[in-house]
Amino acid sequence: MKTKLLLLFLLGQITLSNAQNIAIDQITPTIVDGGINVNLLVTTFNGAGYLSNSYEVTGNTINLSVCYWFSAILPVFQMSNDFFIPVTDGGLYTINVSIFH
Repeated sequence: MKTKLLLLFLLGQITLSNAQNIAIDQITPTIVDGGINVNLLVTTFNGAGYLSNSYEVTGNTINLSVCYWFSAILPVFQMSNDFFIPVTDGGLYTINVSIFH
């Protein structure tokens, strides 16, 4: 029984060590001519890079999705990316950010 538990534990550690994790550290929206600039500061726990993004503005809600690629051999580091979102109506907006790979 102990051998099976040890094996299960080791397999779990291997899975966790190869996980592709990224964390949002800071979201900074700035009003610019013609819309909003959203600066996204993220920390990767494996090497990564920016791949693409998409957004949707529905009423006063902005949904921003950002895609990153990963490489298990690159070091941990922070990335900062700017995303321009055109907004024609003034007012207060809620910004929802999701990240994926």
